[in-house]
Amino acid sequence: MGVEGQAGFGEAAVDEFRVVLDALCVSTVQELALTRFVQRLPASTALGREEVVDSIGPTVQRYLTAPAP
Repeated sequence: MGVEGQAGFGEAAVDEFRVVLDALCVSTVQELALTRFVQRLPASTALGREEVVDSIGPTVQRYLTAPAP
């Protein structure tokens, strides 16, 4: 049995999967920060806190909590 009860899925592959998801999470938040605070794009700066959380929150949460394949 491999990691997380799946046959043939090694620990190194799980670590690599986590690294990819972490990078996706960081890039999502960085993109928002870039468009909102550096470029000051109207569509991004017009969003309120709740709108930001509602729009990118599920994606960030999925990246941080996704189970290994």
